[in-house]
Amino acid sequence: MRASKQEQTGTAGANEVAANFERIGWGVARNSEHDLGADLFLMVRDHRLVDLGVVVGAQVKAGPSFFREPKRDHDGAVVGWWFREPDRDHFDWWLAHRLRHFIVLHDLGTRTSYWAPITKETVESTGVGAKVFVPAANVVDAGCADALFADALRSCLIWGV
Repeated sequence: MRASKQEQTGTAGANEVAANFERIGWGVARNSEHDLGADLFLMVRDHRLVDLGVVVGAQVKAGPSFFREPKRDHDGAVVGWWFREPDRDHFDWWLAHRLRHFIVLHDLGTRTSYWAPITKETVESTGVGAKVFVPAANVVDAGCADALFADALRSCLIWGV
């Protein structure tokens, strides 16, 4: 038997993204069974590593194909990437889900993970499908941990928890 390149890339990406979240102190549960659009479930922890009882989902997309649609500033520098789906099925599922979800694009070459929340405000219709912008500044690392933490906690405000 021979493994597919897609399976290898996806698994490596999910494992590296999980490690990046663990490096900022969050708990990670891999969703290897029943994955309908969430590769990881993330337990949000504060800087003291106190688990806050907040769980968010993450859909991981790894490999160069997910970085083929960059958005550039007026100087030509990449400020992020568009992630799109040809239909709305995944976006509608993420938006309707009880848990807040993030899309995480992972660059296997640099081992860098970039995140964006999936919300009514961030998802843009393309007419048939949908897309969301993933900022290059949103890295899953210590430098962005506070912003990621704050965004994850917005799920509590949304649901009134």
